[in-house]
Amino acid sequence: MRTDPNSIGVSAVGTAVTTVASTANRVAIPADSEGKPPKYIRVAVINTGVVYVRPGASVAVTSTTGDVPVALATPLILRVGGNTHLGYIDNGTVTNFVITPLDDQ
Repeated sequence: MRTDPNSIGVSAVGTAVTTVASTANRVAIPADSEGKPPKYIRVAVINTGVVYVRPGASVAVTSTTGDVPVALATPLILRVGGNTHLGYIDNGTVTNFVITPLDDQ
């Protein structure tokens, strides 16, 4: 059986997040299906708005509107390595997004 080199594996439950308008915050990156920190995550906005994200190695990570933007219909696959948290801030509109840990990457 051939495997598509562009495919992703998803076997673990992700985390749904709701932002607080214009307030920087952070959330723990969910573990992969083996209970380990994932190497990659998928971040997807599920309503209107934009969220700016930055991975970090502690609860001290923060994000600004100068970080990586994620909007509806433009999900992001992000290499997070050994980082444990994702800093985020919205563009002034309360935004819902999902962080999904990816397997086999």
